[in-house]
Amino acid sequence: MKINSNINAMNIYAEKFNKNADNIAKGNNLTKNIIEENINAKAFEVQTKPINTENEMFKSLLDIKA
Repeated sequence: MKINSNINAMNIYAEKFNKNADNIAKGNNLTKNIIEENINAKAFEVQTKPINTENEMFKSLLDIKA
């Protein structure tokens, strides 16, 4: 189950990374796309970590906003 979630997350974030990378390469909204790229990377990193407790779940949600 966790493996499927990670694969789905990788596909979602890969699509976002590619879109942002294209925009960065074209110089379109450079700052906005670099910020989005960092947020996507952090969200992907947090989403793929195993969550063992309720406290870790809430902490991981906070990490996405950080």
